[in-house]
Amino acid sequence: MQKTNQKQTLLIVGAIVTVAVLAFVAIILLGQGGLNPTSSVSGDVTASRNEDGSYILGDENAPITIVVFSDYFCGHCQTYKSTIDRIITDYVNTGKARLEHRLLGNLGNDSIRYAQLTECAAAQGDANTAWRAMDLLFNYATTRRLNSSDAGRELATALQLNYARLLECTANAQQYQVDKQIANGAQVTGTPAIRVRFAGDDLSALQLISPQYRGGGVEYNTLARVIEDANR
Repeated sequence: MQKTNQKQTLLIVGAIVTVAVLAFVAIILLGQGGLNPTSSVSGDVTASRNEDGSYILGDENAPITIVVFSDYFCGHCQTYKSTIDRIITDYVNTGKARLEHRLLGNLGNDSIRYAQLTECAAAQGDANTAWRAMDLLFNYATTRRLNSSDAGRELATALQLNYARLLECTANAQQYQVDKQIANGAQVTGTPAIRVRFAGDDLSALQLISPQYRGGGVEYNTLARVIEDANR
């Protein structure tokens, strides 16, 4: 009986040590950018940039584009990202819709720099890199509260980018200014905000889903219904 109890004790201690080691490794990897937040973007989905530089995800032949105006440091945008991720999974990955993301940088210097980091990650990588950067930067802003300097270092490590080139690029990155102009033309007064554009429309032809959605995020079920209607 005594030997059995000793064996059980050793097994329990071994299990505790294993968990502790795994937790320690996870902490180290997080600190080094080694563990990335899960992305909703399928590897088969096309990422691109619009002619004015905005970030596009999805089939160019999709009948509708969902245009999202957001800011990494906007609390409502951080919460709303789960809805956008669900739209990507259910409708962008399946070819029924495109997603266009515009980052406004309205909430201070870190907000602007995060938007610039996205642009510069795409410049050093490709359009797919921008979407990976968005997932990471939302994670940094939401759960880790990293300032832009720390976020830049983490991003460069996670995406295997040249940190010095990333910083040099942010000195002149102006996509957030372009996105602000588009937002002003679409009468966007806060973030998040949703507009839609249909196949064949000009970039500036942004429409409200309905007057009640002039500002704020649009709930998943409403977006899903609009997308399904566009596909009929």
